Amino acid sequence: MRILITGGTGFIGQQLQWPLSSQGHEVVILGRNVPTNNERFCRVDLTKELIPPEALKGVGAIIHLAGMPIFGKWTSKFKLDLYDNRITTTMNLVQSLKQVKKKPKTLISSSGVGFYGDRGDEELKENADSGDDFLSTLCQHWESEALNAENLGIRTVILRTAPVLGNQGVIQQLLPLFRAGFGGKLSNGRQWFPWVYQDDVIRGYLFALEKTRLQGVINLSSPTPVKNKDFTKLMAKVLRRPAWLTIPKFALRWNYGELADSIIASQRVIPEKIEKAKFSFEYSELESALSKLL
Repeated sequence: MRILITGGTGFIGQQLQWPLSSQGHEVVILGRNVPTNNERFCRVDLTKELIPPEALKGVGAIIHLAGMPIFGKWTSKFKLDLYDNRITTTMNLVQSLKQVKKKPKTLISSSGVGFYGDRGDEELKENADSGDDFLSTLCQHWESEALNAENLGIRTVILRTAPVLGNQGVIQQLLPLFRAGFGGKLSNGRQWFPWVYQDDVIRGYLFALEKTRLQGVINLSSPTPVKNKDFTKLMAKVLRRPAWLTIPKFALRWNYGELADSIIASQRVIPEKIEKAKFSFEYSELESALSKLL
């Protein structure tokens, strides 16, 4: 079928294109910047405009990945950009779908485990309550806008994704420090760190697309979250570098502002729904994932 990917030029979107095409799907990328390696592209800025009806003609599924990375100093301007890149784009996407007669059967929208906030040792399955910080509120509104597509008769899946271990993202933020011998635990290191390997993220999206009985919110996170101090030890072990430092919260706040609270939040995320649907994580152990990546 024809599949439209918003944010298709991003980290996950680029990796999804080949497996979808290899399965015989026609992939159309929607975004602001024209990719150099894809002729099927629709230039739309969802923060400001709707998708033209002709671009949705024949589309059987939409994978909604639009959204800028959260890493950066959380100034008021940065937080507003985060809002526009998630909530406004999703609101305009659903509004666009209201205006076409033949609607896609499926919408798969991204979200994040930041939804849960700082929860200590509590096991966080999909039915757990949300947190109350900025990132939690952002995820709540993001998901709420996407779930409005259900009112249009569209099967809607929200993949609440953990920090991705891959060629971009959290690992790339940490690698320079660890390789220089300045790695270390964050704050006291006792907080739970949810994670998922990049290959399992791609498989998770394909799984959600294929399993038509899946719907609603799904945690896309390794079934074995670890404490930050254990993550630090394994990262140092794989890189064969020391990691004896402790990075205090005030240092994180100086660099990232309010984001520091989310970085050291404890989130023991459990992917209950997707495992019950018989999805198997290829990388469920952190050491094997880091060894593969690094």
